[in-house]
Amino acid sequence: MKYHTKPEPADLTIINEWETAFQVEIPEDLKNLLLDSNGPVLYTEETGKELQILSVQDAIEYHESYKFDEFCKNAIPISLDGCGNFVVYKLVDGIVEKIYAVSSTNMGWHDAVFLKNTMSEVIEMTECIEEALFS
Repeated sequence: MKYHTKPEPADLTIINEWETAFQVEIPEDLKNLLLDSNGPVLYTEETGKELQILSVQDAIEYHESYKFDEFCKNAIPISLDGCGNFVVYKLVDGIVEKIYAVSSTNMGWHDAVFLKNTMSEVIEMTECIEEALFS
C-alpha cells in the first residue's frame, strides 16, 4: 500500500494521549506508523483497497462518538476502510490481542470478523476489509 495522503507525524506526547485514553500500550507497528504520519490514508490502486489509519485524536473521538464501549466493548478503532467499516483492536485482559473488522452500521463482536494479529499484517492483506467482512 502507498500513501494517498500523509499528514504530519505524531510525537510521543500525542502517542501518550492514545495510551492514556485507551489504558493500554499502543502496539509497536501502529506507533511507528503514527510517528511517521498521524492519520495517513493508504491505498492500493490494483485492488482499490483503502485504509484510513485513524490519527490519535480521531481514534479517541470515534471511540466516543460511535459508542464503542456500549456496542463493541473492548474494541479500539484504528482504521476505516473507505466503505464504512472499522478495523479495531480487541482488548483481552487489558492487552491488545488481535485485529478485527466491524461494520459501523452493525457494530458488535457477534458480527466482527478476525483479520490478522498486527496492523502491519492488515496493511499487507491483498483483500479489502469489506470483502473480508462480508464474504
